[in-house]
Amino acid sequence: MTKALFVPHTRIGVCPARSWFGGFCALTLLALLCLVPTRAFCQAPAPAQVPAAASPVSDLLDVLLANGTITQQQYDALKLRFAARHEAQMAEQAAQPAQPVQMVMPANVVTAMDNAVGFHVGRFDLTFSGDINGFYVHDRPDRSAGSSAGCVLCLASNSAVANSSIRNGLLPGDLTIKVATKEKGYDVAFTFGIWPGISNLMTSGAGGLNLNAGNPSGFGTAGIDFRQQYLTVGRRGLGTFKFGRDLGFFGQEALLNDMTLLGVGTTNGNTGPGSVSLGRIGVGYIYTDWIPQISYTSPSAHGLHAAVGVFTPMSDVVPTTLGLPQYSAPLTGHGQPQFQAKLAYAAPKIGGAKTNFWANYITQSMEANDSDYSNDYISECRTVHVHGAPVQSCRSRFQGLNIAPGDSVRANGVDYGMNLSLGGASFVAYGYNGWGIGTEGLFFLATSPTGATRPSQGYYLQGTYTVAKKWTFGASYGQSNLSLAGNPGYWYGDRPGGETMENSTHIIRSNSSYVGQARYALTSNVTLLGEYTHMRSESQGGQRGRWVVSRGIGTSDSFALGSIAFF
Repeated sequence: MTKALFVPHTRIGVCPARSWFGGFCALTLLALLCLVPTRAFCQAPAPAQVPAAASPVSDLLDVLLANGTITQQQYDALKLRFAARHEAQMAEQAAQPAQPVQMVMPANVVTAMDNAVGFHVGRFDLTFSGDINGFYVHDRPDRSAGSSAGCVLCLASNSAVANSSIRNGLLPGDLTIKVATKEKGYDVAFTFGIWPGISNLMTSGAGGLNLNAGNPSGFGTAGIDFRQQYLTVGRRGLGTFKFGRDLGFFGQEALLNDMTLLGVGTTNGNTGPGSVSLGRIGVGYIYTDWIPQISYTSPSAHGLHAAVGVFTPMSDVVPTTLGLPQYSAPLTGHGQPQFQAKLAYAAPKIGGAKTNFWANYITQSMEANDSDYSNDYISECRTVHVHGAPVQSCRSRFQGLNIAPGDSVRANGVDYGMNLSLGGASFVAYGYNGWGIGTEGLFFLATSPTGATRPSQGYYLQGTYTVAKKWTFGASYGQSNLSLAGNPGYWYGDRPGGETMENSTHIIRSNSSYVGQARYALTSNVTLLGEYTHMRSESQGGQRGRWVVSRGIGTSDSFALGSIAFF
């Protein structure tokens, strides 16, 4: 008599019961089961599975014993052998370290960044950064009779009374959005910088200038300054190319190392504050500005790197936007781009001291356009003293632009500086020299009304010290100077290019200031700040030939308290 044995998905043949051949069949059957690709039969179960006593192999042995295929002795021997093998496999698994699970992220998954405000979107990194600031500023102008009121680009306050405001400092607010990725071995990034202020802006008058006064009245609007938008493409060993609108090279390090970048500095008018103060702009350096450009920065080699670029050419804001051609020539023809270059070196650390050096060069051709002659006849007034009594003298005269349409003069400038940091101490020294690059802003009062270039120079020194990683104390002094073109002489000048006395009287000769600052790092993002600034301005003047003109000097003092936060 035979019995058929059925195991799920496997049909086993018939074996005679209670014979020596029965044991052989049972062993053969177990060997076949071990060859079946069902891991649960012969391998130890995972920790989350049922224990060995309830495994399929144990159930099979019970069926074989019940059918009489194997004896009790064979059953007990096989059961012990299987239990010993199961325990050995469990011990081996316990001795092996757990293998981390490798997760393959889909290409369109979004994950957060660990050390920045932003997230990863597939192969793109999207980051956000920026700042918000606000300051209470009290400005007290000098009330002396010899003030610099009426002087073009004199920066000392000249209002009739002291004034207060809540306003931005040198930085407005900022929201910068950057999208970066890597394509075919190139690092590619797109950057957009939006810079809104908190003060109401004027809706009429000279537009497009952060120098504009604000309008502190109801129903005002702060406005948005879209300063940055550029693309960078680069690769290790190749360098980086930039296309778009960003900071220029000349004066860049002077701005970024200026401690008043976090504060207020020169108020730039406080009765109706605009979007920004001036910090030390025009009082130690010329503003680098946000300029459309195509530029290239080399990779660093032993701490040394260089950069070159072509930039959009710029006009003098005084005779164009401000409409004051009696103080400088428009020269709005732009037949060539502006060129800038940089050389920077990060020296190796010596005794814990870290030092950086830099130098920048700028040059631009300023050409006479047909429209630059449309307002050559101007009205001029001055006060002269006749027998000790002041007399107002006015006349209309030909401005005398001595450059033919299409001809040009060339502006050149160079700046240089270094910063040194050691422990909590930091020191900055900076200077510049220019011929036709103006003062305060690029090409402001760059030439005489006749088109001759004016020399300019300036510098600032700054020291800061940080205590306990919380308190930072700093002080700085800076000065910017503008000289007259040619050799000033009598009413029409005593040689070609010489500036006339009546024009030079009302423009800036020098701006200088002392700044003291204290900062406290409330958190890693929020800084509290207090600042004091003493400002001094001096206009052109003095004795020129047979004319005697008083040189205007004005001073002002300002205090600022507030906070700035970065993210």
